[in-house]
Amino acid sequence: MIGGSSERYLLKVVAKNADKYNLLFGTPDKLKKKSTILKEHCNNIGRDHKEIQYSIALPCIISQSEENISEKLSKYKGKD
Repeated sequence: MIGGSSERYLLKVVAKNADKYNLLFGTPDKLKKKSTILKEHCNNIGRDHKEIQYSIALPCIISQSEENISEKLSKYKGKD
């Protein structure tokens, strides 16, 4: 398994070597984008992209106030 988000380097490594790919703290939309790019890298080397399993590690935030949750969530927004 390889996890990360670099589109130009890491996803090429995934296409060539990995059986599993994990996007750390991504969103479903980001995973869709990354999987599209990964498919392109796989096509470029002649690998079937369906051989790779995909997953996302999502943060779970538990707090007593909405404000605290919003503050913690803001740390994840915009990460690639």
